[in-house]
Amino acid sequence: MISFNKICEKIKFINKDKTFKYVVILLLILYSLSLLIIYCITKAKVPDEIWFLNLVKKLSFNNYKEVLFMQNYLGYGALYWIFLYTVKKIIWLRLIAWVCIVLAPVSVIFIQKKLFDFPLKYILLSVILYLSFPCAWFTGKIIGPELYSNMLAIAGCVLALYVYTKKVRLSYILYLLAGILLGLSVGIKLYNITFCLFIGSYILLSDLKNKINFLNTFKKAIITSVGAITGFILSNLIILTSVSTFIFNLKKYSTPFNIKYFSNVIFKKYIEWDLLSSGGLNHFIIPFYILLVIFILSFILHKNKIMPVSIFISTLFLIIMCSRSRFLGWYLMPLTFFLPLLITPPPPRSQQHTSQNNFNKICNYILIITVLLNALIMSPKVYAQLSTKIKTMINIKNQEKYIAVTKKYNEIYKDYKPVYVLDMGLKSLPYMHFLPPRFNGKKKAIVYFSEHAKDHKMHGNIIKASMTPNNQYKFVTKEDGVTVVLFTPQKNN
Repeated sequence: MISFNKICEKIKFINKDKTFKYVVILLLILYSLSLLIIYCITKAKVPDEIWFLNLVKKLSFNNYKEVLFMQNYLGYGALYWIFLYTVKKIIWLRLIAWVCIVLAPVSVIFIQKKLFDFPLKYILLSVILYLSFPCAWFTGKIIGPELYSNMLAIAGCVLALYVYTKKVRLSYILYLLAGILLGLSVGIKLYNITFCLFIGSYILLSDLKNKINFLNTFKKAIITSVGAITGFILSNLIILTSVSTFIFNLKKYSTPFNIKYFSNVIFKKYIEWDLLSSGGLNHFIIPFYILLVIFILSFILHKNKIMPVSIFISTLFLIIMCSRSRFLGWYLMPLTFFLPLLITPPPPRSQQHTSQNNFNKICNYILIITVLLNALIMSPKVYAQLSTKIKTMINIKNQEKYIAVTKKYNEIYKDYKPVYVLDMGLKSLPYMHFLPPRFNGKKKAIVYFSEHAKDHKMHGNIIKASMTPNNQYKFVTKEDGVTVVLFTPQKNN
């Protein structure tokens, strides 16, 4: 007969397992709904979204052939512009982008549960790590090429890992398809080549470890590469008609690599002119020191060392590839897929000596504490990512107050040129960050700042300077959330 104690243990395990499962599902639902609400408020657009939509609206073609052979404008793959040109409606573009960003953590869960059979508590830990990335809550240029191309690459990686792990039939056809998905992604955003490096290194190192016949490895590499090249060309058919145009567009909007910018990619803290955070790894993904700890623990705990090795290679390659004078935080978006895969349970106890088991147990506890600590440290940055869009929504809703305030002081200071540094999407108050007084120091100006605009360092410095006597900036008032500052050119100008 089965003892009562054993039955109790079994019931306890089932309940605990179900609890982890429900928490994972709950977190994903909350994450998905939060982003869905934000993504569906289409009035709150960033300048790049408006620019891209206006660009495709101005395009005119005589036939579908001209559409298919579209240029790779701004250095983005032509497939992205074809997609925008075909869909056009921002609400649909936003919803597709939402599906793409939500499927990223789902893909991580699929790999860990279905391919590697990880316990649910470690899957929960991976989800917590993912949700602690500010980039995972991306609210910038939502309809930009990043989310779409990222999901294409993730789909290619998941398919390749599935085929490799499960050894399914028609594997070569599926490897070809995985390669095409990866190639399409790279064709849209070149830095996504890091996904190819990840899956390539994982399969190659696994084959070497398992002493797989070299011919089989070579076949997989060739078939996947053919797929990737095909996908790259399909995303930029202009290559077949004008390689020079493709290269010109690619070079025009990229800056040369320089290792001196390596530290920028990691430590840079910066708010863009349109009030979007575009800082480095520390501010947009994960603190560098915590990442190092997770890598070390993953190398110790991971039963299959090839996974952390492949992720390390890909992460280092991406950071080096981004080491350019023009770097934006969302270039690091592939890391939101790679890094949660570092989370792993310790090897089974039966496979280790007692001392090794105790060491692994300690490392396991350190890993759990590190992930939870990271969630705590990064929560303000996650909040900032969400609040940026929420503030814009509130400002759009309250724009009548802004209009009243600006109208009032424009009448009082009629000889001052009005400069609106309030927010994007306001009807009659265009966001004028790049206009006077920053670039024209010879005209008097009355400058209006919203609380949101203060997030940018330059705007905050102007307001601080206005409180100082004998300065070219003079504080006037703060009314209904609008700070009013006068700018007077210096006499020697």
